[in-house]
Amino acid sequence: MSFFKFQAKASTSSSWVGWFALARDLVVVVVLAFVALPAMATTWGETTIVDPISGKPCEVATPASMGSYIYEWPEKYDQVFFPVTAAEGIWACGSGFVSLIGDINLSDVEKQRVTDFLARLDAGKRQPATISDRLQRAETLYALRDLQPERRALIHRILAYDFERMADDSERSAFHRKAALGIMLGRLADETLSLNTRMEYVFVSANYLREFGDSSRADRLYSQLEWLITQSAGSQAESYAQYLQSLLVSARTIAPGGRLAPETEASAPAD
Repeated sequence: MSFFKFQAKASTSSSWVGWFALARDLVVVVVLAFVALPAMATTWGETTIVDPISGKPCEVATPASMGSYIYEWPEKYDQVFFPVTAAEGIWACGSGFVSLIGDINLSDVEKQRVTDFLARLDAGKRQPATISDRLQRAETLYALRDLQPERRALIHRILAYDFERMADDSERSAFHRKAALGIMLGRLADETLSLNTRMEYVFVSANYLREFGDSSRADRLYSQLEWLITQSAGSQAESYAQYLQSLLVSARTIAPGGRLAPETEASAPAD
C-alpha cells in the first residue's frame, strides 16, 4: 500500500476542508491509501513552505505515513483527526504566523490583519515558545480570518481537543467546544445540510452536551442520530453512519466535566 503524503505547497483552503470530509465520509472503507505500519505508528517528514506573512522559507513537518487506526484515537469524540491533533500539525513560521497544517492561504484582507497584529508584538514575543503559546497564537490569528460557519466550527473543535490534550488547558478547551456547539446546533436547522454533515454535527453536539452536563438534551440527539443512521442505508453516507454507530455506546457514557471522554477513559493520562 502506498504512503499518504500531505502536499503542503499545493494546499488550499478548500482542499484542507476536503481532507476532513474524507475522514468523515469514508472512514470505514478507508479509501485513503494508508501504509501498513505497526499499530499506532505515524511518521513525519519535512517540507519548505513560503511564510504567508514574510514571504521567506519556512520549514514545517508533514505526515509521511499513518494508518486507519487514527479514527479510533480519543479525538474521535470531537470528530477531528491526526495530523491536526499532533503538535507537529501546528505550523509556525518565523514571522510569528501560526496555523493548522496546510492552512496557510490568506486573502489580502486576512494577510493585512495578521501582519498588523504581529507588528504590534514585541520582537521577543513574536515567536511562540511553547505548544501552549503556539495554540494561543493560532487561536488569535484564526479569529482574524474570514471563515464559513462549517469551517469555523471545525477550527473550534480542533483547538478544543488540542488545548485539552497538548496544553492541559480545560478553560480554553471548553470555550472552543461551546463555540463549536453553538455553530453546529444553528446549522442543524438548515434542511439542505447533507446527511454526512448532519450526522457529524448531531454526534459531536451530543458529546459536547454530555460533557457540559446536559445529559437529557444529549440523549435526545443520540436518539436522533440513531434515526439518521437508519436513513443512511444504501446511501453514500452508510459507511460513516456505521462508524458513528460503533461509537454510540461509549459516547453515551461521556463524563460531565473534565476531558471529553467516556467514563472508562476519562481518568487516563493525557497524550
